[in-house]
Amino acid sequence: MAPLRTKFTLSAIALAACLGTPAIGQDLAREGRLSYGVGFDYDFDEGLEATSDVTLTLITRTRSDTLEFQLGTEIFGDFTDNGSDEFDFRDSTARAIYERVGANSLLRFSAAYTDANLRDNVVDSVITDAGTQTTSEVSGSIETGIEGPFGLTLSALYRERSFTDADPALTDDTLVTVDALARFGLSQSTNLRARAGLRQEDEDDAAGTERETSYFGIGLATETASGLSVTGDILFDQTETTTTAPASRVSEDGIGVELEISQDRPNGFVAASLSTRVDDAGRRTRADVTRNFQTKTGQVQLALGVVDQEGADDLQLVGSLLYTIERPRSVLTADVSREARTDDGDTVIDTALTLAYRQEINAVSGWETELGYVATDELGGPDDNRTTASFAYTRDLTDEWRMRTGYEYSKDDGGDAENSVFFNIQRDITFGF
Repeated sequence: MAPLRTKFTLSAIALAACLGTPAIGQDLAREGRLSYGVGFDYDFDEGLEATSDVTLTLITRTRSDTLEFQLGTEIFGDFTDNGSDEFDFRDSTARAIYERVGANSLLRFSAAYTDANLRDNVVDSVITDAGTQTTSEVSGSIETGIEGPFGLTLSALYRERSFTDADPALTDDTLVTVDALARFGLSQSTNLRARAGLRQEDEDDAAGTERETSYFGIGLATETASGLSVTGDILFDQTETTTTAPASRVSEDGIGVELEISQDRPNGFVAASLSTRVDDAGRRTRADVTRNFQTKTGQVQLALGVVDQEGADDLQLVGSLLYTIERPRSVLTADVSREARTDDGDTVIDTALTLAYRQEINAVSGWETELGYVATDELGGPDDNRTTASFAYTRDLTDEWRMRTGYEYSKDDGGDAENSVFFNIQRDITFGF
C-alpha cells in the first residue's frame, strides 16, 4: 500500500539561496509550498504502519530564470508483527532545478538525491517491495539557435544507485550519458542533422560488468506544407561489454537507421516509425504505427508494432492502448501496454494494465477505484507479475485539509495476497517570502 506521500523538509540553506537569487532589472516572484500528511495503513496479516510526511518547496521566478528547491522526508512507524515499534526517517529527498530561457537559447540544470523505500516497485525488470534504493543524480542540457538556421543541443547525465536489503538481482551501478545534436538549416522547412552520443554503465555485480555504447551519424528533418513531418537518421552504433570475473570482452557494431513520419489530422494525428540499431544484445529492429483520436468526451490512442531482436527466435508484438472518457463529474481511463527492451544483454517483455475510474459525489467528495497488473518476462529466463486493486473515498475536510481512505489488495506471482485499509489526511500551505 502506498499512502498519500508528501515529503517534508526544513532547509535554511535552500531558503537563503532563494532569497539571495539575483534579479537585476527583472520582475521577481517568490513562492513556497509546505505540504504535510499523516497516514495509517493496516495490513490484515501483518499489522499497522504509520507515516508522517512533509515537503517544502521554494521557487523563485523572473522573466528568464526559474530556481526551485525541494527537500523532504517521511517519518515511518513500523508497528507490524515483526516491526521495530519505533519511528524512523525514510524516503528522504533533496532536489534543485535551475532553468534559464533566453531569446534563442535554453539552459537547464538539475541535481537530486533520493533515499527511497522500495514498495510495489518495478526496478530493472524486478518486481520488488523490500529494501532501499539510494540515488544521486546530476543532469544538464543547453540548447542554442532555437529559431536560427543553426542549432546545437547538448545534454549530459551522471547517476549513482545503491541498494540495501533489496532483491539480490538489483545491483549497485553508475551511469554516465552524453548526447549532442547539431541542426543546420538547408531551407525554411528542411534541416540537416548531426548526432553523437556516449553511454557508459558500470555495475557492482560479481562479474564486474562494464558497458560502453556510442553512436554518431547524420540525417534530415523536413515538414511539408500539408503538415507531413519526416525525420530520418543514418547512424553507426558501437557497444562493448567487459567483465573481470571471468575476464571477457564482447563487442558489437553496425549501421543503424531511424525513420519517423507523422501527420496531423483534424481529430488527432497518425505516425509511423522504423528503426534498426545495435546494442549490447545485438541488432534490434522495430516498426510502429500510432493513431490518436481526440473525441468530444476524451481520446483514444492506439499503437502497434513488432520487434525483431537478434538471438530471439520469434518476432515480438508490442503496442499500447490508451482510452479516456471524461464526463462533467467522472473520468474513466484504460491503459494497456506491451513493450520489448534489453536489460543486461537480455530481451525483456514488460506488460502493464491499468483500469481507473474517478467519480465526484458532490463539490467536496468523491470516490475512485483502480485495477492494475504488471508483468516482466525475460525471454529464456525468469518472469514475474503483480496484481493490484484499490478503492478510495476522498473528501475535502476544509479549504486546506483533504482526506483519503479506502482498501487495497495486491498479490505477487507465487506469493500470498495482501489486504489492507488506509486512512490519510493532507494539508498544503502556499506562502510568499
